[in-house]
Amino acid sequence: MKIHFKFITPILLIATSNTHALNDAQYMQQAIKLAQHNPIFPFSAIIVDNKTGKILCTGLNDIDSSHNPTHHGEIVAISNCSKKYPKLKWSQTTIYTTGEPCPMCEGGVMYAGISKVVYGTSMPWLLKRGYQQSKIRAKTLAESTPFYHGKVVGGVLQEKTNALFAKNNNLRVHKL
Repeated sequence: MKIHFKFITPILLIATSNTHALNDAQYMQQAIKLAQHNPIFPFSAIIVDNKTGKILCTGLNDIDSSHNPTHHGEIVAISNCSKKYPKLKWSQTTIYTTGEPCPMCEGGVMYAGISKVVYGTSMPWLLKRGYQQSKIRAKTLAESTPFYHGKVVGGVLQEKTNALFAKNNNLRVHKL
């Protein structure tokens, strides 16, 4: 398998010649790099084309959520892709996110029809550290929705995403 790297600010895009297998850890690493641009709420998302391995769009939580509290990383990435690729076949994409999607974000993923969600840090972990999160898990929501047949995979590079949230939790607590 050949791996080609192309640098595009602010993240590294990875395209592989093996179109059947995306490397979840590689894409999660890119989501982690993107999340570092928001030191208070390091939630980021990357949408990848399953066939080409190309990163199509990214999203980062709005640093000042008072502008729009729905601007979570996943929603921003979906919105960016909708604008950039109006005829995108969502069922041929995967979304990578540093934190488990909240019900709003998982709802956006399901209504878009994104085939797979991969996240690092879990809702219970975030809840224990004081982040305002729902107790409704992404997988539970996905499995209870009759029209959605996507897959939810958690815990990818969670030691790195947990460290990112733990480090930034101190900043967040002092700023609130």
